[in-house]
Amino acid sequence: EPGPHDVLFGIGNTHLHIGNNIFLGIISATRREYPKADVINRPAVCVRVVQEIRVRYGGRFLEKCNDDDSTRSWYEVEDGCILEKVGAALEQEERPLGATERKEQEGGVGQMTT
Repeated sequence: EPGPHDVLFGIGNTHLHIGNNIFLGIISATRREYPKADVINRPAVCVRVVQEIRVRYGGRFLEKCNDDDSTRSWYEVEDGCILEKVGAALEQEERPLGATERKEQEGGVGQMTT
């Protein structure tokens, strides 16, 4: 079962999970650094994001199993896949917060201090 600092991959309301908000905060803080890194050093930027989630927050990267039963079982995503997703997140342009996300930040839910 996911903990509060875990990052959830997949479709659904993952943006409501505290761990995903922490992850997006780290991505936002790191986004300017990524394009400045040369191709050889970009993976190191991604590794630092992953390590911050794992070491600083004790979080994991999880994805829901695609099985036919209705149990909510999760598995840890492999590092190669995590690094690809982190790199893709760093390459995306920052999008404005939606109404739900703004409300969460105003209430302090999932808010991260940097």
